[in-house]
Amino acid sequence: MKQFFADHIDQMDLALDQLALRDRNFDRFAIMLIDNLVEVTLHQYAEDQKAKSNTGWSNKAATDPKIEAALGPRFDAKLQLAQSTGLISNDICESIRCLHVFRNTAYHRGLRHEGILHSLALFYFKNACTVLEGYSPLFWSSSSRDQISHRAMKYLGNIDFFNPREAFMSA
Repeated sequence: MKQFFADHIDQMDLALDQLALRDRNFDRFAIMLIDNLVEVTLHQYAEDQKAKSNTGWSNKAATDPKIEAALGPRFDAKLQLAQSTGLISNDICESIRCLHVFRNTAYHRGLRHEGILHSLALFYFKNACTVLEGYSPLFWSSSSRDQISHRAMKYLGNIDFFNPREAFMSA
């Protein structure tokens, strides 16, 4: 999980760099980075919810349809699980849903939205931070293969091996 969060910090820092340039193409790129981060985080949250629901000793896992749907390709299903389990509020859920649709129109259909692109990218960044603040993985793990980037290290500093959550929440 340490690598997961370090990569997220790296991606958010790259998005901030893009937003600082205040150029529509860089704003569009920032929105794509942020949207990807939100979707990956919501998918990992669904994985954690599945692991949490499989607490029995048998090999036959209980299957929650909301969790199974969230593990699929539909972004809405991931959002619905996060909202229904309390990871995010209804307002954040609806904001992210709209921002994801906006990202799709900017990316897939090439719509420009220059007048509001920068402001929406900043708003999406703040919503992504809310998702990351609320998400706490089931397990904090690290590996000797973890590679913490320079971008992430400038926020993390030295990570306490026994308390990585604190370092990541501060970042």
